[in-house]
Parts: sequence; structure tokens; C-alpha cells
Amino acid sequence: MRLVSDKNISWFHCGRCGSLFESSAGQAPDRLCPSCGLKPSLGLDPLPRKSADADTILHEIPPSSSREDNKTARRKPRGGSWVLKFVVGWLLLLLVLVVVNRMIWTESDEGNVAPSTRDNSASAADAAFLINATPLFSQTLQGFMQAETPGEQNQFVLSANTASARMLRFQGMNSLAKIDPAAVTMTDSAVVHLQQGKAIAANWSSTDGHRFDTIFFEENGQWLLDWDHYVRYSDYPWSLFLAGSGTETGEFRLLARERLAEERKNSTTISLTFHNPLFGRAGQTGSPSPEFLVSRDSENGRLLTKAFKLRRNAQLPFGTTLPVIDPEDFIRVRVKIQRVERDLERSFEILDTIKCHWLSVDESGLDGPEPVVRED
Repeated sequence: MRLVSDKNISWFHCGRCGSLFESSAGQAPDRLCPSCGLKPSLGLDPLPRKSADADTILHEIPPSSSREDNKTARRKPRGGSWVLKFVVGWLLLLLVLVVVNRMIWTESDEGNVAPSTRDNSASAADAAFLINATPLFSQTLQGFMQAETPGEQNQFVLSANTASARMLRFQGMNSLAKIDPAAVTMTDSAVVHLQQGKAIAANWSSTDGHRFDTIFFEENGQWLLDWDHYVRYSDYPWSLFLAGSGTETGEFRLLARERLAEERKNSTTISLTFHNPLFGRAGQTGSPSPEFLVSRDSENGRLLTKAFKLRRNAQLPFGTTLPVIDPEDFIRVRVKIQRVERDLERSFEILDTIKCHWLSVDESGLDGPEPVVRED
């Protein structure tokens, strides 16, 4: 604040200590406050306002450092632009090659998926399927093996309503080795693709030397045991049937072996022997039956011929990818056999080769392409 007197002396207000003092009027850079000895506040007289043009110019022209930064920022992409273009171009080329390769190999001339791609996709899907199902069917087998009576076992068995009567009758005539479920370990598993859906096959071994295999089907949200396959169900004990006991006709799950296959390959008949499978002792069989002759031109003969070819190629029905645990050169069969007693002589006749597997399904499992026998 400034007060002007007649002697050209003005009063000044010190912005630092707040006192009033007299001093010569006008601008005096060396003016000091007599009270605090310092320069009065620098804001005594307002500075002249910058013109609008000056403000505009100051806003439009950035500081020198900012201009240099902008120039540098504009120059940087130019230095690496060819590298960026090269990388983008290379990625686009790779993408084109992948698409073309997929188009070539995933479709055959008829527009179907190529076998290699189809097999890989199926294998991955089967693997994921088994990961989810393994705990479930493992619990089923454990529960079945821990059960003491057929009634307790029924809850773990496929089609229990129809199987219960067979279970009672079978267990009244046969004895199976008792296996401790705590000693059992699964060695292999595979998905079995059927017309009715998927089943699961699994091989097992125990610490006490037992080896066996199982089939599980999904029923009412549960994975249940194919009991007929598990016990190798037959209407009557095979050894007693051969000895002349029981009914004259029966259905049996047996192992079949072709006799003199190489020597008789040009013969019009196939020479067979049947062997009783021994539960829990895969790789072993019971005593052979008398010789059975089957015409190669018959329906039974053609079915058996195809099954033996598959076996010689180490393959299983339904294309199941599971290691074979049966003795070499043997195939599994479900056959209906008649015993004939005439003039104190006993003979046997195959009435029907029902299936060349032990599963409880109506499919033959041999409907695929003719198996190609490997040349060792």
C-alpha cells in the first residue's frame, strides 16, 4: 500500500513485518524497510499483464526440452519399423502355412477327416473320458470284490435284475479265487466303442499273482461291472459238461485254439479245441476238449477265421487298444454246444458261434475292415 505526500514522499507498507514507513516515491530497487531491514513485499505494484498474443504464442510453442522429446519420439519408430514389418510378415506366413497344412491333412478326397487326425482326436477324447470315469469304475470293482453275498454284489452289477438268478446258480456250481481288493492294481484301461455307446475295458493284477480283466458299462449314471464277462459265465461247468454231466446243450464262454493252422490252411474245415479259462490266472487254460471241425464256408467258419486273423495281429474285437492277456494264439468265444451220446460214444457239435468275445452285447465286434496279418 502506498500513500503519496506533498513532498514527493510516499508511505509504504512492508509486506514482511507489516510496518509503515516513508520513502521516496517511485521505483527504488534498493528500498529497505527501516523496521526489519529487508526489502518490502515484491507485490507492492502489480506487474503489467501479458498480452493475449503473448499468451497464445507461449501456449503454442512448447519448451525446448519438450520439442526435442517429440522429435525423438517421432524418430524412434522409423529406426525399428523394418524389424516390426519383418516379424509381422513372418507370423502371417506361418499362419498361412498352418491353415493350408490343416486343409490338406484333415480332409481326404471324399471330404472325410484323415485317419491320422481322426485317430489322434479320438485318442485324446478317450484319454479325457477315462480320466473322469476311472475313479468311478474302480470304486465299483472294489465294492463288488468286498461284497460277501450275491445280494450285496447286485448293486455293482450290470442289469442286476436279470443277472441275479444267474449269479446264484453260477456260484452254486463254481468257485472263484478270492482276491483281496486292497492288493489289486489296474495295469491298463481303454475305451470300447460300441453301437450302443461306450464301455470301458481294464486289466488288473494283484500282489498275490492274480491277473484278470473287466468290462464296465454306464447304467443309470453308474459304471457297473459286466458280471458275465468277469466270471466267464457258462450255463454249466465246462469240465463237467465234457464228462457227460448236466443238460445236453449249453452256452459257454471259452478259449478256442486253431489246431495245425499252417498245415491245414488249405483244408475246407477248421480244426478247433476249446479250453476252459481259469479265473484270475490269465495266460493259463484248462485241459483241451476233443477236436471240433467247422466248415470254413459256413457262417461260424467265416467268423472264427476273421477272429483268428485279428488275434495273430495282436488285436482285439471292437478295435480295443488294450494289451492281450490271453495265451498266444487263443481267441475268446461264446458258443452253443451240443453233447451227443450215441452207441456208448460221446461226441460234441457246435450249434452256434454266438460271438468271438465275452461281452454282454449282441455286436460281433468284427464288423470293421478285414484284419491284415503282420509278417514277422
